Amino acid sequence: MSAKVGHQRWQIVFFMLVQTACVGAMATSTIETPVRSFILVCIISICTAPSQLVTIVMIMFGLEDQNDM
Repeated sequence: MSAKVGHQRWQIVFFMLVQTACVGAMATSTIETPVRSFILVCIISICTAPSQLVTIVMIMFGLEDQNDM
């Protein structure tokens, strides 16, 4: 997906910003707001995989020698 969209660096920045905002918003959740907690956890988990995968692929393609891994 990231190759079709392009600008992988900005995708990583966007996903990390969303994750950070949602983790901060989790501080507003209480025992009376379980739906808010559930939605925020879902958004965080959806944003975690793309940011990690794009970063790993960028690092792997940037290595000169695969023995450095």
